[in-house]
Amino acid sequence: MKPHKTMAQRARARLSSVAGFSLVELVVAMIILTVGLLALAAGTGFVIRTTELGRVDTERSAAIQSAVERLRALDYEDLEPGSLEEDPYEIEWEVADQTPGATQMRIIVSGPGRGAARAEANVVDTTFYRFPNPNPVIP
Repeated sequence: MKPHKTMAQRARARLSSVAGFSLVELVVAMIILTVGLLALAAGTGFVIRTTELGRVDTERSAAIQSAVERLRALDYEDLEPGSLEEDPYEIEWEVADQTPGATQMRIIVSGPGRGAARAEANVVDTTFYRFPNPNPVIP
């Protein structure tokens, strides 16, 4: 017959049989956590760059829209070359093509804009806008 174990002996036996984390498991968990945090840091840089490009694109589009609205406010017969400074953008326009049915204006914008991979200080690009003649004379 086996002698009965005391309560203290049973508690010690239970504690020694409980499995814990080994040092190797702890190191692997730390490596996984570190890789995850580095990926988050890299993603944050991407988000910041993308947000900045979006802001620059929006400002540039608003400046172009301002020039188009100014031209649309004119009578069709008054469409002629001109310019506008919408800080920090310089906008110029000229007649690119004129037919009896419409006038196409070339709008040239210079100022901050999207470069190859980031926002750049001075980018020049051209947009065309077609203004239909409200009273076309067709021969």
